[in-house]
Amino acid sequence: MGVGSRSCCPGRPGSGPQGEPPPGDLRHPRRRTGGDHVTPATGHAVEACQLPDDILRQILELLNRRFGFLFRDSFREMARARLARRMAELGLDNLQDYYYRLLYDEQSEAEIEALFETLANNETYFFREPSQIWTFAREILQERRKARPGARVRVWSAGCATGEETYSLAMAVLETDPSLEGAVEIFGSDQSRKALEKARRGIYGRFSFRSMPDGYQERYFQEAEAGRMQVVPRVRRMVQFGRCNLMGPAGDLPLVKFDAIFCRNVLIYFHQEARRQVINLFHDRLNEGGYLLLGHSESLLDLSDRFEFASLNNDVAYRREER
Repeated sequence: MGVGSRSCCPGRPGSGPQGEPPPGDLRHPRRRTGGDHVTPATGHAVEACQLPDDILRQILELLNRRFGFLFRDSFREMARARLARRMAELGLDNLQDYYYRLLYDEQSEAEIEALFETLANNETYFFREPSQIWTFAREILQERRKARPGARVRVWSAGCATGEETYSLAMAVLETDPSLEGAVEIFGSDQSRKALEKARRGIYGRFSFRSMPDGYQERYFQEAEAGRMQVVPRVRRMVQFGRCNLMGPAGDLPLVKFDAIFCRNVLIYFHQEARRQVINLFHDRLNEGGYLLLGHSESLLDLSDRFEFASLNNDVAYRREER
């Protein structure tokens, strides 16, 4: 899922992110000189239960400031386990050493990205919350074609994870009207490089097909390695993927405007101010009369009054007003 790129890591010891002192004594951080900041591996497994709460909290707050993500208490133990796994990969067995690495190492930016990859939840599957997908294919698509005759209808799947939603939209368009194959452009974005790599390959295992309509696997997929299935070229040609930080600078964001934006089950992970920032971004990236579709557990209540509520035949959405 795509978020933030503000710098939170100072380039010198003496102050933590946003001026907060990190836990422990920073006058003598346990790190090596010459760019090698990794404490030698002890050969012992990193025990998640041994990771101190105060330092774990500082690390999660750093990620919160960087990416806008709200790491709730219910996520804390999962984060602890995944963090222990990441430390083991690096040969570290001391959480404070790892925190110093995030703050001061020459490769700190890359490691912050890697940690986000480790903690991110990229679980999704084809035709999740399908009523919204069909609402787009059967209602919104036709309306937008009439509103902008001759123009391609552009759709943005923001926070697309491994791409199942994006390909679901393409398949729904083809099922509704096969002649529209070249009339719709679908762009999927996410913060995770690993997720986007999988999305571009378009190869999926059985778990991704648990809500797939009957017959679609035979029509829109071909066999790949190890019993997995790959999206057929016809569908893949309708889709493009790119890395996008929803809270990043304007240069990181799509330059074109869209007729519909899907951002489902993403805002629930953001803190309130980040949600407002992202919703304003979506408003600015929609054509007049364009639609925003959120997850069924999400709404614009207390976030924005710049959209009108749209009750469609099979679902609801938010619509950018026309002037």
